Order: sequence, then structure tokens, then C-alpha cells
Amino acid sequence: MRTFTSETIKAIRGRLVFKKLLINEKCLLDQFEESIKGTPYESEMRSIYTYMEFVANNTLLPRTKLNVIKKCYGKQKCYEFKSKNLRVYAFSITGGKVIVLGGNKSNQVKDIRQLKSILKDIIESNQLNKL
Repeated sequence: MRTFTSETIKAIRGRLVFKKLLINEKCLLDQFEESIKGTPYESEMRSIYTYMEFVANNTLLPRTKLNVIKKCYGKQKCYEFKSKNLRVYAFSITGGKVIVLGGNKSNQVKDIRQLKSILKDIIESNQLNKL
């Protein structure tokens, strides 16, 4: 069985807390960020962090920057932070959001499927409240 924990993302400051998900102590977001290091996508990732900070401070964003993913899992709300080429996927928790993974626009369908699968495992293993 996988274990799910989270760590606060200190770079995002605001009224809402943003955390990154760790699955068996590994973070898919960190792995994604490492894979784009030294590429032009790094600046897009910085933009996505800016969008997250806006949300953390209760600023509404247009759907071109933040999209609600319909039919995620159960009653849980899922989100997609968007730049031109990158996507970062999250779900809501009390008082904030948990960032699950990042990906390229071209892998969007696969990444959303992975987000839903991970969220299903978290809920079914009763680990959501621990995040």
C-alpha cells in the first residue's frame, strides 16, 4: 500500500496553504521540476507558481490560468494550473490545495487520469485527512 504525506510549499505565501504531495516519500512535482531544469519551461513554471500565490491570496484567475477538472473523484474538487505548455494538477483540502504533479500540455489526458487515480487511492485508503 502506498503512503501519502505532504509538505508545505514555502515559496507560496497567502491565506490558503499550498502543499505538495509525497507518495512513498517521493514527490511527482519535484521530479517534474527537475526534468524541466535548464529548459525554457522553467519560466513557465515560475508563472504557475505566481498563479498559485494569487489563489493562495483569494484572487480569482481566468480559466486560461486555472481550470476546474470536472468529474474528478467523488466530491473532491480538482484543478489544473495552466501556462502555454505546462500544467500542474491539484486538489482541494480544508484551508488550501495539494499539488500532485506537473506535466506538459501534450500529456494532459494521461496526467489527469493519473491525478484521478492517485486521488482515488488517497480517499480509499483513508489518508486524505492526514494531508
